[in-house]
Amino acid sequence: MHGRIAISAMVVAGALVAVAGILPASANPALDGPAAASSAASAAAPPSAPGAGTTQAPKRGVDGLIAHLHEVFMITPSQEPAFGKLADVMRSDAEQMRSLSQKRAEGAKTASAVEDLKSYAEISAAHAEGVRKMIPAFEALYDSFSPAQKAAADTEFREHYATHHRHHRK
Repeated sequence: MHGRIAISAMVVAGALVAVAGILPASANPALDGPAAASSAASAAAPPSAPGAGTTQAPKRGVDGLIAHLHEVFMITPSQEPAFGKLADVMRSDAEQMRSLSQKRAEGAKTASAVEDLKSYAEISAAHAEGVRKMIPAFEALYDSFSPAQKAAADTEFREHYATHHRHHRK
């Protein structure tokens, strides 16, 4: 069970990076190519509000992903505190990744190959640390899910993985 949750958290973190537009897919070890952009656009779509007659601009970045997951996971009022903790971790991770990516972009034109690799390693390490921080928050939320919510979450992560990790298959 913990392995599935760890993989799920890694997928959320990878999607977070793509949706937030923080790194190009080629710079993110968890994502690849045009599929990442496609998923980012679909994940950023706002949840449909019943009876809403006005058109809202889609939420973008991490808030778009958070809104998407809130809808897909069918979060109940009693689950809001746990979901809020997960959202806080996601926002914090997005800010960290945004900061590191900006730093990398600022030095991109003058960085040596070694400096570029070190910058990439720093971003990859921060990504991994973000996933580690996300696991307890996601696990607490997942443990509160009904069987239908767990099935929806499991499907969301499996579909994301199938779409974005084709390069790992032979």
